[in-house]
Amino acid sequence: MENTKRMENYKMNGFKIIIIGVGGIGQAWVSIVKSSKEWHIAGLVEQRKDIVRKIANEYGIPLNNIFTDYKTAIRKLDADAVLIATPPETHKELILESFHAGLHVLCEKPLAINMIEAEKLRRESKKFNLKLMINQNYRWWWFIQSIKKYLDKGMIGKISYLNYEFHKCSHFGGWREKLEDILLEDMAIHHFDLMRYLTGKDCLEVYANSFKPRWSWFNGNPCASVLLKFEDGIYVNYFGSWVARGKESSWHGDIRIVGEKGTIYLGSDNRPVAILTNKTGIYQLEKVKMHYSDLKYTLHEFRSSILEDRLPEINIEDNIKTLTISWAAIKSSKDGKPVVTLRK
Repeated sequence: MENTKRMENYKMNGFKIIIIGVGGIGQAWVSIVKSSKEWHIAGLVEQRKDIVRKIANEYGIPLNNIFTDYKTAIRKLDADAVLIATPPETHKELILESFHAGLHVLCEKPLAINMIEAEKLRRESKKFNLKLMINQNYRWWWFIQSIKKYLDKGMIGKISYLNYEFHKCSHFGGWREKLEDILLEDMAIHHFDLMRYLTGKDCLEVYANSFKPRWSWFNGNPCASVLLKFEDGIYVNYFGSWVARGKESSWHGDIRIVGEKGTIYLGSDNRPVAILTNKTGIYQLEKVKMHYSDLKYTLHEFRSSILEDRLPEINIEDNIKTLTISWAAIKSSKDGKPVVTLRK
């Protein structure tokens, strides 16, 4: 009865969330949460005082609700959940501390920096009756949902292969430019996740080669060529670059999905089309109507999983399968040989 009353209160008044890390994507999260009727900002945690004060002034957040130490914030603030938007090496500690404080967790990708940390989080998360969702917001764009709808309906029949290209010229600064395999560790996780999501299959084997062009401003490798073998005989040819020259792709990349009955293609115009072998012309896929998209969908789904007491759509078990692809690609590039990701 008490839990039912509490959930009814959440439905009416919303949840209170602490945002940890408000640089980069964290700033976008502040805007999203502030505009939500389902969530309220309980407080902010950020070590760079100039950034957090600017954001607090912009969004009317009391200075008493701003902290440089997350442990103090968790202890003092009245909250239901935390949103973690800090560098990846901090995620494990922040997630576990939040769990011990009785808080649900929404965490930016990647979940962890290696498989050892991810497995520990998997084990520890089972000890708490709390939700852990990882943000893979690329799934929640209408054009991705449209492609998924038509693939599930069998529009192009059994999928045989995908050709996937990503080209961006990005200057971030900060921790990203220090990573050894920046593309595979950070950006390509979104693309690997879309491969899994759209095909409905998991990856069996990865063969990768990452490298650094002469003009690169990253310390590590911002480019990679990856061959992936998925379940049901689906193959993917992936190339990504974060130091691209010439025409850039969109953030989701250019995706060509080829099946026995035709092809579905998504380019930078975000207008997915299909070319079917038994028809002439190009078929424009219908736009899927969504009440929420992108980060807003992630936040809404996080809330729904708490209210309905179920696993969020991107939970730790699901996300580890995506992370495994990224880590396997890094290992393959270093070792110069294919890496098995899922044993049948």
